[in-house]
Order: sequence, then C-alpha cells, then structure tokens
Amino acid sequence: MSDNIVARADELFDKANKLRANYPFQKLAIERFGNIHFVGSSITNLMTDPDIDSNILVPDIRNKKGLILDFVESLTEIKECRKICLYNRLYEATPCLIINVERFVFEDETWTITFFFEESDFQGSFEMTNRIEEAVANGQRNLILELKDYRLKEGLKRKIPSALLYEAVIDHGIKNTNSFKSFLAGKGIDLTPEGTD
Repeated sequence: MSDNIVARADELFDKANKLRANYPFQKLAIERFGNIHFVGSSITNLMTDPDIDSNILVPDIRNKKGLILDFVESLTEIKECRKICLYNRLYEATPCLIINVERFVFEDETWTITFFFEESDFQGSFEMTNRIEEAVANGQRNLILELKDYRLKEGLKRKIPSALLYEAVIDHGIKNTNSFKSFLAGKGIDLTPEGTD
C-alpha cells in the first residue's frame, strides 16, 4: 500500500479535528438535544475523503421536528454552510432524519458533514465505531485504508457503504483487494463504477 494513503488519512484526521474545534456543531447539538456522537472514519483516522459523520439521539423524534429545524436554522448562521440538504425519513417504520452540510470549505478541502438524527442507534454506529477502533489497534488500519482507496478510485463509494467494508475486514477476514472484490460479488454488488452502468 502507498504511504501516500496513510499520509492523506493522517492529514484529513488532523483537519477534521480542527474543523470540529473551530465550528460550534457540538455546542449547537448539545444545547438542543443533549448529545452528539461523532462516528466512523473521522474519529478512527480512516479517512480517504473529507467526510464527517455524527449521530444525534432524539427520543420521540416525530414530535421534535421543530427543534431539529431550529438546529438547521442555526447552521445557516455559519457562512461556510452553503448547502444544507435535509432527508425526511420520519414516516418510515424506524423514523430518522438526515442533514448533510455539503460544499463546506475548510483547510483547502471541501467537506460533507452529516448529522443523523434517530431515536436510538438502530444502525449500530456506536458499536461499529468501537469495533473499528479495535481493528485499527490490532493492525488492520492499512488494509481498511487500502480498500477505501480502491472504492474511492473506482467510483464505488455509493455502492459499497463503509459498514460493509468494515464487515468484510472485521467479520470475514478479508486480507486484500482481490478477496474484497470476491466478497462483494458474493453479496451481489455490481462493481461497475458509478455513472457507467
């Protein structure tokens, strides 16, 4: 694996930490909801692109729409929040709401910052983040970065969610890109790059 991938991950990790320290996202969430949990690659130092994910627990979420919209309004006070997308999934069996801040420019990077509002951690993001930290501690960081780099370069980020990539390494012992491709084929995932199929 290229040392450049590791250096890039370290660079993004440092920038993500600075971004969180320089903008009031945590304060705004805690004031309204009492919590915010940053999850995934931005806190486990496994970034290949500038993307920060967080989960916010909101009991009785359908009755808290006003509070969530107030949070969105507070984001508009931050001039770098130039594009804010809201995905309404409140009417599904397991209600949630997703806010993406896109085209957020910081430290010469264009970031996507996701706030995932949910009543409970129904997707297991907290547990998965703990398991990823264990995998990194056990020497699997370079492999995960290699597979993420493959996914990014091949235009497959939407087809291969990070959770599936982590599952391949942590639960199925995938050791390289070729075995990862076989694993994905077994899951029925089309490896044609996005925009070409």
